[in-house]
Amino acid sequence: MKYIYRSIIALSACVLFAQGLAFAEGAVTVNQEKLIPNIRKALSIPNEWSMRLVRPVPSPIPGMIQVDLEVQLDSATVRSQRIYLSEDGQHYIVGNLFDLAADMDQIRLKSLDLSKSPSKGNEKAEVTIIEFSDLQCSSCKNAHLALENDKILEAYKGKVRLVYKNYPLMRAHPWAFQAAVGAMCVYRQKPESFWGFINNIYLGQNETNVGNVREKLIVSAQALKLNMPLFQTCFDTQATASEISRDMTEGNSLGISSTPSFLVNGRIVVGYPGADSLKRLIDQFLKQ
Repeated sequence: MKYIYRSIIALSACVLFAQGLAFAEGAVTVNQEKLIPNIRKALSIPNEWSMRLVRPVPSPIPGMIQVDLEVQLDSATVRSQRIYLSEDGQHYIVGNLFDLAADMDQIRLKSLDLSKSPSKGNEKAEVTIIEFSDLQCSSCKNAHLALENDKILEAYKGKVRLVYKNYPLMRAHPWAFQAAVGAMCVYRQKPESFWGFINNIYLGQNETNVGNVREKLIVSAQALKLNMPLFQTCFDTQATASEISRDMTEGNSLGISSTPSFLVNGRIVVGYPGADSLKRLIDQFLKQ
């Protein structure tokens, strides 16, 4: 799913009128009342999404101040975008600053904690594929099942690892977060059953809704012969909710706003590119 907020990422070199920049005791401050309405119009951010500017500090760009724009999409989803303000308070730039000496693939990859996420394949593989997915998203279902059917890990046995990150888009998919909570409850109890569990959720999307999602998850868990009292307690207490929020925060930090999205050794790929394109990218990394 794609949101209007994607425009923030796209406007990487948009220079616009702004006012209200100030300094106080050596620290940088900004006049939120003047800047935020202008930014909202410029980036077409809906009025129901609250906005704030945080962490103003001197910028590596001479004559500019850097500040982060945080947009609250709902109670659990916050998107962040870097903004650069001119010191005279007359212009701002939306986008990211890149350093030619930096390896962005490695920076993105190292920014993620993979130690607590479901994975399969050699942990020391040369190529790591990280899948950001939404269990209620039909495109995610198609991508995930295609990745399995194309037998990418089998074709590169020992050389490629797959890691799964939950990224439920709750405004569009009302039961996706609960499904992710259930999936991580399965992972806590029986990690090897996680993949079969999410496959069942994907395949049962059309029969699942907000009213019966708990029942559907329980049936899938029973089929995998889990400890059901343990699973139900985990799900009913939302014991894994913080793990879902962690994945979402990581995705937000990367600028991910649609699912499915993949990172292949840190290279962002939006949507499943198909077996041939994915293999070409994997081959490029293996040759490095």
